[in-house]
Amino acid sequence: MGAEEKIRLYASHRQFFVQDSEPLGSPGDPDFWTQKACDNHLAIAEGILGIRTGSYDFVRVHGEEHLSEPPIDLSLWDHVTEAGLTVRSRLLLVFGCISTSGVFFFVQPGLYRVRCCSANLAASVDSTGDAGDWYMVQFWPA
Repeated sequence: MGAEEKIRLYASHRQFFVQDSEPLGSPGDPDFWTQKACDNHLAIAEGILGIRTGSYDFVRVHGEEHLSEPPIDLSLWDHVTEAGLTVRSRLLLVFGCISTSGVFFFVQPGLYRVRCCSANLAASVDSTGDAGDWYMVQFWPA
């Protein structure tokens, strides 16, 4: 495994982002958060992924860089989703919806596979303190 980071992010509007530092797409694109994207907990635009959270509050996110696809035990998670992400710059960012803080990973430009695992969704909250739901973001070269 490569780099690993843990952060507490504000999931305003029940979302956070995994993206290239210079995405060509935008969460403001009209077809970013479609009904299908909401159902899948994953919105996709060029260079940016939106991860839907259960909470509208602070959530814990664990980010992991891998050299190849890591194994996963699906029984440990409430929801798992994956998508491709093109990183043109040398930075892959994980940060909150309306926040300027987050974590970044130095990567080689190219196509990555991103997996987001959601846990403890039954403990989701709406702005009442730290949420119980938490997320693991794993990525590796595709």
